Amino acid sequence: MNSEQQIIDLLNSFPLMQGRHTFTEWNSDYISRKHGGLKSLYGAMSSGERQIIEFVLSVWNTTEDWTAHGYQNFNFCRSYLNWGSAQRKVLLAWAADPFCC
Repeated sequence: MNSEQQIIDLLNSFPLMQGRHTFTEWNSDYISRKHGGLKSLYGAMSSGERQIIEFVLSVWNTTEDWTAHGYQNFNFCRSYLNWGSAQRKVLLAWAADPFCC
């Protein structure tokens, strides 16, 4: 499985995203595209959904300062306290068998 597909699968595994957003694309163009890309979705998402995006961006590129691209950097404590148990389970499953791209 390539890294793009791993990220897509991770995103789609969060229950909060299911039924609201189905991701089929993940690459630097999709992340930076203002119209029809992730940036256009990010601004309209709930705080929990944005935190999922922030988490996945941090997995995608562990050294990037995502604030320079219009996103917030992932904050573990803020997100973990905000998310319900279903989102936490996905995060903990990733932590049990982590990958970074």
